[in-house]
Amino acid sequence: MLQRVLAAHHAQRVILVTSAEHTRRARWVFRKVLARMPVEVRSAPVHRLCFDETNWWKSNEGILTYLHEYLKLLFYWFHYR
Repeated sequence: MLQRVLAAHHAQRVILVTSAEHTRRARWVFRKVLARMPVEVRSAPVHRLCFDETNWWKSNEGILTYLHEYLKLLFYWFHYR
């Protein structure tokens, strides 16, 4: 569906708005899905109020969030490559 919308609007760029820790995986998925289209995939990370990439290890929530994201990234890489 996204591919049809982008083609219908002659889009040249997609901007992903997602949490900062999720950016890498989201960008990888979108680039994979849109690989056959001449569409540039960019990301705009939204930072959390309680932690970010500079201090995530200082809170339990940050540690669990980043740990889960890296596990998901590994899963996606092995499952969908």
